[in-house]
Parts: sequence; C-alpha cells; structure tokens
Amino acid sequence: MSDPAPLNSSRGHSSFDDIQIGWQPSAPQPLEDGNVPQAGAGEAVRERVAVVVPVYNRPTLVRRALASIACQSLRPATVIVVDDGSTDETAASAGEWLRENADFAWRVVTIRNGGPAAARNAGFDLVCRDHDLVAFLDSDDEWPEDFLAAAAAALDADPVAVGAVADRQTIRDGAPFAYDVMSVFATDPVLFVLEFGGGLIQCCLFRTAAVRKAGGFEARWRTGEDAKLLFDLVPQGPFVHSAGAAVRIHQRSPDADARDAASISLSSMRDHWIWSDQMDRLIAGLPPPVRRARYAGICRIMALRWSYTRRHLRDGGFWFLSLRARWRRMLWRLRDRRAAGRSTGQA
Repeated sequence: MSDPAPLNSSRGHSSFDDIQIGWQPSAPQPLEDGNVPQAGAGEAVRERVAVVVPVYNRPTLVRRALASIACQSLRPATVIVVDDGSTDETAASAGEWLRENADFAWRVVTIRNGGPAAARNAGFDLVCRDHDLVAFLDSDDEWPEDFLAAAAAALDADPVAVGAVADRQTIRDGAPFAYDVMSVFATDPVLFVLEFGGGLIQCCLFRTAAVRKAGGFEARWRTGEDAKLLFDLVPQGPFVHSAGAAVRIHQRSPDADARDAASISLSSMRDHWIWSDQMDRLIAGLPPPVRRARYAGICRIMALRWSYTRRHLRDGGFWFLSLRARWRRMLWRLRDRRAAGRSTGQA
C-alpha cells in the first residue's frame, strides 16, 4: 500500500514523541508501509476505512470510544489513536485496551499538546492513500454498531458526495439532551453549521481525498476547527444522510473528582465571542457563488447568533465584548435588509 501523504504544512501538527503499533489477533505486522493482513474477499470493504481518535487526559472514556469502534459491523482497516500530550496514563490505557480487544490494525501515537485539530492532523497524516474513507471519533463519544457500514453504503450510492453524516444524539451529564436529524445538515451544511455549530465531525465518514484536498484541520484554531473543515469541504461536493442509528455525543460539565477531562463544548462565556467571530471568518472565506446562493439565510442566522452572543457576554460581565457583539449584530441586520431589498427589486 501507499505511504501516507503529508498534510498541508500550514495546518500542521506536532511531531511524534512516542508510538505503539499492533495487530490483533493475527501475528504483528509493521504498519509503517500501511500493511494490514488480508482475510479474503469479505474484507475488501474494511480495507477502505481508517479511523482517527484524538484524545487528551481521558484514560477511561477513550476505552468506551474504542469499544464502539470494535463493535462496528463494518470493521475499519486501521485505527490511529493520537494522544495529544496527556499528563496521565491515557496513551497506556488506550494501548492496553487495543492489545487485548482489537481485531484490526492500530497505532497509538503521542504528540506534544497542540489541541484537537493538531491531533486529528497527526492521525490523518498516517492514513494511507489506499484507505479512501476516513472517520474521526472524539474520545468521549460513541458510534452505533452500524455507523461505518451505513455511512459507507451511503457514499457508495452517491459517488460525488464528499461525506456521509449520521444523526446525532447529544447526552449531557449522562441524560439525553437533544436529538438532531442530520438530513437537515446534508441539505445545506453551511446554514446548518452557522445556526447549530460544527460539533458533528464524529458523525461523519469522509472521502480521504476530499479531506486531504481541504488541507485537513486548521491547527491554529483551538476550537471551531471542525466547522472550518466542513466549510472547506462544501465547494468539493455534497454530503449525504446516512440511514444508520444516531451517534452518541457526550458532553460533561467540569468535575474536579473526574479522572477524564470535561467537554470543550461546555466552555466559558467568552467562547461565545470566539465561536461567533469564527463564523464571520468562515463566511468571508466561502467561494462567492456558495455565499451568494444562501446570503439571505446567512444574514438572518448571523444577526440572531450575534444577538445570542451579546446576551451571554452581557450576562457574564463581558461588557466591552458585548458592545462589540451588538455592533456585529447591527451589521448583519443591515446586510439582511439590503439582501431583502435586492430580492424585492429583482422580483
């Protein structure tokens, strides 16, 4: 098989500090050249799929994520766990679990801490070109047993699609919180991400070539990097909705007694500014035809998003940022009126 192709260096990742490699239950074989044992014609589909699991300080939760991969009806060809410079036994815990349970090729690599985007890029850098499908599972989330099989079937049915997306079940502090039917995302990824956020990478199976062409994840972004990748993929082709069961997205509040790190999606009030500002930058980076085709919707959503952001910042005591958010809201409302005026004139 082919050697892994390097990512765009501007997106980047940290260098590897440590690596564990394994294959169970067959005799160990080197993975540096992408070699994975063959097991007959029935294994042809699995050879296409690689999975990357970024993790930081989650020695217990990462095992749950890996167990959901091992339960897939369509096993992946290889799983790459990237330990993002954890300060605990996370890498050892992942490696131990894989040695005892995995029936697929795997690696556990450790890099210097660089954030989720850098960790995903480091793992993606090890994905061989022969693996034409790739998925990214966060270390605290779970796939249903049919996730890879249903998503691969959806992509096979639509050769021009860049990714398949499954429904999302959000579980907050152990209790069901929200259920999202992702056919809405597949209809218009841009408007969906602007309105609901981009925390759905773990619900997607991507064509490896499309992710590589997009340059991977933006490592300079410590949050919102998943939305950036989705926006970068939109010009390449559509997404399709997978008929599989919902992916379970776990969100955990900070708990001093917990062994595992809390969810980044439950962060500080100030992050509301960061996320909304990133949305503005994502819109500015869209190809003009993509932006023009949905500009009225973009204006309405962003006016509401900045209104929501202003309220949270004000309630959190960030008065200066709340005033700036108010100005951004006014700009988007003005753009919305102008867009409505042009639409009326054209009618």
